Amino acid sequence: MRQYLIDLKRGIVNSRFLAAVLLCAAIYWLGSLPEIGADNVLYILDATVAFGSFYHLFPVVAVFPFVASFLEDLHSGNLRFTLQRIDGNRYLARRFLVTGVVGGLATALGMLAFLGVLLPVTHPLASLDYAEAVYPYAEALVQQKQWVAYFGLYALLQWASGFMWAGIGLMFSAIAGKMQLVYLATALFMEVLCRGLFAIDKEHIVIYAMGGLDVETIGQLLLESLSIFAILSLISFLVFMVFGKRRLRYA
Repeated sequence: MRQYLIDLKRGIVNSRFLAAVLLCAAIYWLGSLPEIGADNVLYILDATVAFGSFYHLFPVVAVFPFVASFLEDLHSGNLRFTLQRIDGNRYLARRFLVTGVVGGLATALGMLAFLGVLLPVTHPLASLDYAEAVYPYAEALVQQKQWVAYFGLYALLQWASGFMWAGIGLMFSAIAGKMQLVYLATALFMEVLCRGLFAIDKEHIVIYAMGGLDVETIGQLLLESLSIFAILSLISFLVFMVFGKRRLRYA
């Protein structure tokens, strides 16, 4: 557990994590600019992604903070000393978990930073006093003004999505071995994934991260969204373990 916390601190207390949070907030902000003058905060939040042009950058937000750490460890030469203390499988599993948690935090905090800082500045008319639910499952939370639960739900979806993208990026880092290729491969994977989802009559992957499903209950929303994130995270973990072991042989 101590080593997990050390790695988590390494992933969060660095300039790349801060840059990722700011980039995520900027993506929301840029997407919200066409909605200046709107007074429904919940509509603005949904419209930033549904009608925005920058959502393709969300995977970069999750990948940027800590995915490079695996290749940095490999290239530094220090990994051989680490592997003298712990099993290679444990190292890889720990790195995947911490990378996913850090990527998820960057996306969730970026959304909250947009809501708490940028939105009040650029959208002075927006207020929770005029908030109306955009989707059926959220009507009870909005009517009861349970804002912590409402935005906590969105933050959870963002975190799960960020965990998934960070895991996918880490998978590609073990396969490709170069971070430049990781960003390109992750972006291309997003396109392929979305085409595959459309082919089976599913929504764009970013819509799941934003809770943009026309379902009646929060349970249905979480089941459908988190199932997709979990399946893709599991696949990326298994592939990372296979290719990561090959990389460790030459560490």
